[in-house]
Amino acid sequence: MVTISATYSPEDNKLRLYASSRLDAETYAEVKAAGFVWAPKQELFVAPKWTPAREDLALTLAGDIEPEEMTLAERAQVKAERLDNLAAKRRGEAESLNRHANELSQAFYMGQPILIGHHSERKARKTKERMDAAQGNAIKAEKAANYWLYRAEGVEHFANMKNNPRVRANRIKTLLAELRDLQRGINAAHRARELWEKATTDEQIKWALGNLPSDETLAGYGTYSAVCPYGDAAPTMTPADARAQCIAAADARINGPTRKRWIDHVLNRLAFERALLGDVPRFDGELTPVILQAFAREHGAEKPKCSVVDDGFYLLESPVPLPAHLVEGNGRGWS
Repeated sequence: MVTISATYSPEDNKLRLYASSRLDAETYAEVKAAGFVWAPKQELFVAPKWTPAREDLALTLAGDIEPEEMTLAERAQVKAERLDNLAAKRRGEAESLNRHANELSQAFYMGQPILIGHHSERKARKTKERMDAAQGNAIKAEKAANYWLYRAEGVEHFANMKNNPRVRANRIKTLLAELRDLQRGINAAHRARELWEKATTDEQIKWALGNLPSDETLAGYGTYSAVCPYGDAAPTMTPADARAQCIAAADARINGPTRKRWIDHVLNRLAFERALLGDVPRFDGELTPVILQAFAREHGAEKPKCSVVDDGFYLLESPVPLPAHLVEGNGRGWS
């Protein structure tokens, strides 16, 4: 029976599957279709990055996902050692081939030429061919040794770079940008929901479908043509049905579990990266509405506005509910 364990590493945002033996054809096809690839040197399946679907598959196969025990630096060290061994092996081959070529070259010591027509001609030509082949192979082996050394240095450099504070700070900025993109989709769904709460008549619905972009209405492809067909064609959808579909699409985006899982995952990665970044100097300046607005905007809030309502108390508002990870409730109260 095959047993599978799964791990996740926040350092490289990768899921890994460890199987006790060869997977059956069906499971292997499922793992491969999810984006996992086989790493023969490590004897595991690895996904290039975390996704909800890959996490679900890992949970289905393993039952639980544990933290990866090997750090990025330790993994890089193991790989660098393996590459160093390859380089040493190729360098040894190059030295052996060079010695062999030098031994063969003794037949042409002091510029001894190949004597045309002499009984030694055939043997001399064979010796020269072997000498040239040995020299060529020695050059190739030396190039291979240099290549593996270069790869080993690159692996170590990459691991050090990933742990560099400046690189980590840039990675935090990238994660914040990803968080804003995810939240922007929810904000757009809230705007669409408010739009359809106001557009209730057939004329209002048709105008919205025909004049507003789909990212504001969340109307599917062909919805307007179904409601308002060209020429004498009969409509295949009523305005009320089109409105109901758009509202359903907005609700699915607002309450959908997949996007929420993505947001939770990005927030967890942000917490991890910030923890490893080290102590951040405490802000000792005066807290102002502008600072709070900038912070909320950085975390995906839609046009946030902040005002002072009392000494030390601020009210943070937005045209749509604020991100759930910033406030609770409807997102328009105290923050």
